[in-house]
Amino acid sequence: MNKKLNNRFVSQVFETSSETADWFGYYNYDTLNFDQTKMLCNKSPVDGCAVEKGMEIELGYYDIPSGTWHRIGVSDSFNWQQGAMLQWLPGKGNENKVIYNFSKDNHFKSCIYDIATGEEKIIDYPIYCITPDGKKAIALNYERSYWCRAYHYSSVVNPEYNVQVAEDDGVFEVDLENNTVRRIVDIHDVINADFEDSFSKAKHWLEHIMVSPDGSKFVFLHRFTLGVGYATRICIANIDGSDLQVIGDWQKYDWSHFGWKGNSEFVIYTVESTNLTKSMVAPMMSASKPKKSLKSTLISLIKKFVPKRIRAKAHKRCYQHYVLKNGKFVLDGEYSCSALRIDGHPSFTEDERYMVTDSYPFEDGFRHLIIYDTVTGKACVLAKLYAPLWGNPASCDLHPKLCKNNDYVAVDTAYTGKHRMICFKIDWQKVKAALN
Repeated sequence: MNKKLNNRFVSQVFETSSETADWFGYYNYDTLNFDQTKMLCNKSPVDGCAVEKGMEIELGYYDIPSGTWHRIGVSDSFNWQQGAMLQWLPGKGNENKVIYNFSKDNHFKSCIYDIATGEEKIIDYPIYCITPDGKKAIALNYERSYWCRAYHYSSVVNPEYNVQVAEDDGVFEVDLENNTVRRIVDIHDVINADFEDSFSKAKHWLEHIMVSPDGSKFVFLHRFTLGVGYATRICIANIDGSDLQVIGDWQKYDWSHFGWKGNSEFVIYTVESTNLTKSMVAPMMSASKPKKSLKSTLISLIKKFVPKRIRAKAHKRCYQHYVLKNGKFVLDGEYSCSALRIDGHPSFTEDERYMVTDSYPFEDGFRHLIIYDTVTGKACVLAKLYAPLWGNPASCDLHPKLCKNNDYVAVDTAYTGKHRMICFKIDWQKVKAALN
């Protein structure tokens, strides 16, 4: 069986093929440098296993297309979905600088590394995403994340955060120039926004920050326990944490991955919500394994024996489109076609017309790399890659990473059974002709 299927819309520029597990991590981060000649990558000596305390990965970049590997450093603070948050530092004068997370003396930190000079600058707090000027990071409390469903690190385990609500939790601004940190969103303010009585009995945490392209706002997820699963609310704030907004109607939907469409619009993958789908779509994942109830056992059996295509048709699935009107983000419509019926990770071209996303495995076991035209409502599949690690602790999403000039898209894949990265060049002339 051919486990990598590319069509006429893309050509492969580079693929890692080392003996190690090679991957980048999350979507909506450009793994290529300013002139598309270097591709950031995490390397692990092991693959297909859960991350445990004491494990380390190597960080660096590949020259394209020669394939020469350049080591930057190591980190003990990573996960399979996001790596060590390794990324190019944006902003004028930072063209040769990268940043990543690690731990030292039982505390999380981050490191800015200059690949031209070898100079390092240690920041006394971990980062999540960076403002476009490269001066500040917006971050989560990773010590809290360990005890929640959120993607976390195993290098620091602090039991004081194994609580219903961590008093000092929230969203943080990290000043990368002055090495200072301050909380800009208080977890209690998030919980109290549009408060419901059920919140008082739930466990609460925050996830998935994404800064708008112009750096004026950021979106993040508020998640909290609900039965055997969890519920999700979408929150948006100004870059300084002010004007906190919670998107309404969270009871109606299961929300997952989102992407900014310019600075005043965003999309988020959505499933119509019921108590059953909340449990099926969002099973509780935590550091401490919960005891299985009869209800959760039944749900597990449904997921095991009811085909995914039947479950997928049981409730409407689409990307919801929100726009900023009169200072508030409101639902404006949806992107819905057969190619988009399975959850993916969206990002947009510079002109905001085309959405690049991926999918969890379809019935044939392949993940799809997709481009969707928001004007015509048509989609085309750029590539299909087999997903043998689906359901494994090291499950490998494609996580499309569109480069800044939109000519290239990098993906993670485990189509061979081991993590590797592929960089594709998009033939936009053919894509646009097919989608018009």
